[in-house]
Amino acid sequence: PRSERRVLSAADVERLIRSLSPFKGQKVSLAHIGADGEAAQLADQLDAIMHGAGWVQPGPVDSRGAGPRGNYSGIDLTVPERTRASDVLWNGLLAAGLDVTAHFDPSAVPHGAISIFVYSRP
Repeated sequence: PRSERRVLSAADVERLIRSLSPFKGQKVSLAHIGADGEAAQLADQLDAIMHGAGWVQPGPVDSRGAGPRGNYSGIDLTVPERTRASDVLWNGLLAAGLDVTAHFDPSAVPHGAISIFVYSRP
């Protein structure tokens, strides 16, 4: 329900950091719906997880007026191709109870990178 906040537990954070750490150096970009404070807080939490796992972001968390795919909800992962790192991220976010969709689009994301966009709550 929209009234529930998406906040990862300390155990989920530790589990994600531990599972993503083997892919240290993975390139990732992170953005969220700019006007949605709840999405921004979840994006900040994901940012801390990425940094904790040693993943590399080219810049700060980006805030936008709209997502790359229109009026979606939840979290969107866009990758140019399926990789072990993207699978581990996908499964970890699902295991934490988050609503996640994935798109394979080589024209939208540089080779070897992962884009994460946090939309509003479903």
